[in-house]
Amino acid sequence: MPIAAPTETAEFVSASKSEKSMITNFPVPWRIVELPNGFAVEDARGKQIGVFYGRASDTAGHTGIMTMDEARQMAVDFARLPELLKQDGNGG
Repeated sequence: MPIAAPTETAEFVSASKSEKSMITNFPVPWRIVELPNGFAVEDARGKQIGVFYGRASDTAGHTGIMTMDEARQMAVDFARLPELLKQDGNGG
């Protein structure tokens, strides 16, 4: 799916307008989909908007790679962004 060209230059887009645009470009609800090695977040149309990879806790260790639990939590937090932006008064 092609990405629409922006209608305004970046210098003139306020933070709240930018956040609102994020919500309208990726319609809610966002859902979490489990993958073999992590979790994806999809918008209401099924478009993947974020992927978080992890490994079993015994293999992730101190390598800097997230565990599956950490990847799941990152996906949960990411999927809550539209809700959090609305609570803050900045979202759609």
